[in-house]
Amino acid sequence: MDARVARTFALLVAVSYPLVASGGTDYGTELKRQVTQDRGPHWLFVPQGHVDLSAEEVHLIGEWLSAHDTGWKPASVLDFSPSKTQFVTANCVIEIDSDRIVVTYMRDEKDMDSAVYIQRSLSPDEQSFWSRIVAAAKSTNQPVQRTGWPP
Repeated sequence: MDARVARTFALLVAVSYPLVASGGTDYGTELKRQVTQDRGPHWLFVPQGHVDLSAEEVHLIGEWLSAHDTGWKPASVLDFSPSKTQFVTANCVIEIDSDRIVVTYMRDEKDMDSAVYIQRSLSPDEQSFWSRIVAAAKSTNQPVQRTGWPP
């Protein structure tokens, strides 16, 4: 392998490494830190633009992410799709894809190469929770009822 090919290969490895989360990371702890440090804004992206989330919706999303700190597995940027339901906060992007949730956040907000992508399967009760959050946000920011919390 010549030097140019070796440099190109090294660059590809270096660029792709942050796109996939490493297996030994405690994602639950990192996610809790992202949630507690989040100061907004908080949006649900819809075809017409975005909907501002109410304080109650933001609180419920943060509680859910903090309470569900197990079962997270590595994902990649390829697991995100603009056609899916996405919540955006100052610290992370949360995508709901029927029976799974995909989250990305930056380990270091000043380092664009510190992106982490993780995913987790959703139980039917958890899917119902996220459906209620989405429906509430879309219906002129009406607060989500806490019935059945936590899923």
